[in-house]
Amino acid sequence: MPAWPPDDDDGTLDQSGCATVTYGATPGLVIAEGVLDLSMSDRLRHAVRAAIGFRPPVVTVDLTAVRMIDARSISVLVGCRQLALDTGGDLRVTGATGLVRKVMEITGVWKSLTGDIR
Repeated sequence: MPAWPPDDDDGTLDQSGCATVTYGATPGLVIAEGVLDLSMSDRLRHAVRAAIGFRPPVVTVDLTAVRMIDARSISVLVGCRQLALDTGGDLRVTGATGLVRKVMEITGVWKSLTGDIR
């Protein structure tokens, strides 16, 4: 098994003016910051799929520092969750608040991506 985090130069997949996606210290942790929009969706997909490849029981995508998320990035998270389930794991989103949480609730993915059954 390769070492965590995956080798992406300095571990940061993008440091554009709007967003950053990095790997956390524990296997399966992906941390996003800023604005997750169309320009970040491929980088997000790459990071989450790499995390799934390590086969942790649960891949965690931390959205604590995300200010906005668009439909494309939500679609990436939904697709990656299905991939995780298909490979015997799961994917959970944590830390989503404010506008990010509202968008996830409106699009109907809040419960499935967070496990929040309240």
